[in-house]
Amino acid sequence: MCHGLTRTRSWARNAAWRLHYTSDVRFERVVVDHEIMGGMPCIRGTRMPVTRLLKMVAAGMTIGQIVEDFPQLSAGDVHEALLYAAAAVAERELPLRRTA
Repeated sequence: MCHGLTRTRSWARNAAWRLHYTSDVRFERVVVDHEIMGGMPCIRGTRMPVTRLLKMVAAGMTIGQIVEDFPQLSAGDVHEALLYAAAAVAERELPLRRTA
């Protein structure tokens, strides 16, 4: 779990709020090492890129299914990858197509 976030019963509902209002967020499970996967953010101790986990979640896989398919991962790894992605998006404005 990353520092600065406290897991509660309503963790999923409140995690985005806490992430936005906590400036002291450090990720323990997501690492960036230029010698591993070309410096892509990965889960510590694996060669599993955060982007791959995001694609699996976007494709409809549950955290349980991901952990079952990749036993080297834990549910906490997947949760922190999602928080890392949210923090990365919050750090920059992304170009979006305007809708009518």
